Amino acid sequence: MRCLWILLMLATLAACGETDPVTPGDTEGTRGPAPSDEPQPLPVRGPAPRGFVILDETLGAEGWARKIKDPRTNITFLLVEPGTFRMGSDREDGQDNEKPAHDVRITKPYYLAETETTVGQWIRYLDATRQPMPGEPGDLRMPQARITFEEIRGFSEYYSYRLPTEAEWEYACRAGTTEDLYGDLHDIGWQDAWSAQPVRLRRPNAWGFFDMIGNLNEWCADAYDAEYYARSLAEDPQNETGSRTTLRGGN
Repeated sequence: MRCLWILLMLATLAACGETDPVTPGDTEGTRGPAPSDEPQPLPVRGPAPRGFVILDETLGAEGWARKIKDPRTNITFLLVEPGTFRMGSDREDGQDNEKPAHDVRITKPYYLAETETTVGQWIRYLDATRQPMPGEPGDLRMPQARITFEEIRGFSEYYSYRLPTEAEWEYACRAGTTEDLYGDLHDIGWQDAWSAQPVRLRRPNAWGFFDMIGNLNEWCADAYDAEYYARSLAEDPQNETGSRTTLRGGN
């Protein structure tokens, strides 16, 4: 999940601007943004939400710590600062749903999980909520696959997490680059792998996020609309109209 990379997160062999739709009943992984201090979505004072472990005491926007961990799930989150980036792609060989490229401003800081949510982290949730693990868990470093959108909603509500918007996801994926990819594909992705791989085995992007390109698809909070980019808001966009949900990343 990164998009349970929760946020419950966190890629594509094409440009970072590629978007894929799924229906709410489909199953995928996730990376999520942003852990929050109940009942608020993010802390309003102090360097981290209550109960979180500070891994990097350097302070960023709003006085928040740059790297924190939730001991309940063992998920590490990185702080993403506000900023402006070019979303989408106008490449001639790109997909229509990547167009047009457009400037987007992220106005608020948020935390995004450093990796896709792993099997080991998902088991912690199942144990906490007394749910059975379907089948043998296998390698605990693997990203948790076959997660429905309804299951992600339950996970997010339980821990006061949320999914990233598509704009938040792409902003964190690009990590400042204007190129189609944030590095050589052989270093950052799994273009020759036809199944999920353990997290953190490829090089992270400039902001420290792993597997944004390659590995599992990742849920975003946006409803899917192939023509949404043409009418997207310039600040903190999120499409809320549609019966399907946006996926990013993956092979």
